[in-house]
Amino acid sequence: MRGKSFSPASQEATLAAPWCATLSLMPNLHVVAILKRQLKEAKATVQRLHHAVDALERLGRSGRRRAGKISAAGRKRIAAAQKARWKKFRLVKR
Repeated sequence: MRGKSFSPASQEATLAAPWCATLSLMPNLHVVAILKRQLKEAKATVQRLHHAVDALERLGRSGRRRAGKISAAGRKRIAAAQKARWKKFRLVKR
C-alpha cells in the first residue's frame, strides 16, 4: 500500500458510490417523468395555439376579401344594363 494513498474519505466514497448511485437515480427518474409529462402538455398547448391562430387568420382573410377588378368591357355591359333598366322604368312611369 505504499504507492496508493489510502484515506478514509476515499474509502467512504467507494463504499457509498453504489448506494448513492441507486438513490440519486430514483429522483432523477421521477424528474424525467415529470419533465416528459410537462413536455407533452406544452406540445398540446402549442398545438391548440396553432389552431387558434389559424382560425383567427381565416376570419381575417374572409373579412378583407376584395372582388377582382372588372374589365372596361364588363363595366360597359353593366352600365348598358342599368341604362336599359332606367329606360324601362321611365317608360312605365309615363
